[in-house]
Amino acid sequence: MQPFLKRELPGDESRCFYELQVGAVIPDLLFVQLPKAKRKRLDFFGRASFFDAFVVAELSRQGSLSCEELSERLFVQPARVVESVRKLRRLGLVRMKSDRYVLVAGRFPLSARVVAVEAKLIKWRDAVEQAKSYLQFSNKSYVAVPEELVGLRELRAECRHSGLGLIGVGRDSVRVELRGRFRKVNSPSWAWIVMRAWEQRRSHDA
Repeated sequence: MQPFLKRELPGDESRCFYELQVGAVIPDLLFVQLPKAKRKRLDFFGRASFFDAFVVAELSRQGSLSCEELSERLFVQPARVVESVRKLRRLGLVRMKSDRYVLVAGRFPLSARVVAVEAKLIKWRDAVEQAKSYLQFSNKSYVAVPEELVGLRELRAECRHSGLGLIGVGRDSVRVELRGRFRKVNSPSWAWIVMRAWEQRRSHDA
C-alpha cells in the first residue's frame, strides 16, 4: 500500500488501523494523516472518551456553545456535559469564553485527514455500500478489489457516483484506478479516530 499512501497521505505523519471498530462498522483499513507534532500536545488524547469526541465535534462545528446548548444537542443531562468539559479543559482542549465553551486554538488537529478502505475479493457491491457508510467519518473512502474486477463498468460507475475511490490489487501491486473525492468531515466519529491516531503516535514516540 506504500504507493497509495504516498499519493493520498504525503509525508511521514500518518497512522494505520486494521479493523478498528467505529460505532457499528469496522473498516478493513483506516489511514490517518496528522499535522506535524508539537511536543507539548502529545500526551492528552488517550484519556479522552467517545463522548468527549462528541463535545469536541460540536464545538468545532458551532464555534462556541453553553453547557445548556451542548446538553440539548447531545441529548444528555447537563451534569454529563460538565464532567466532559472539565476533563477537556484539564487536557487543554477547551476553554471558557464569556460563559460559553470554545476549542483552544491549535490544540486539536482539525487539519487531520482520515482515509478508509474496504476490501472484497468478489462481493464488490457490498464493498461499495460499506465504503459509502465510512464517509460519515472519513475524508475519503476507497473500495479495494482484485485487479481483474476494476474494469467492471457498473463498479466504476457506482464509485464515481458516490465519490468513492477504487483500488486494484494484484499479486505484487496496488494501483489507484479512481481517486476518492475529498469531503470535509468533523463528525464525532472522525474526531475520535483522530484522537486514537494521535495517541498511537504518542505511544510510538514515547
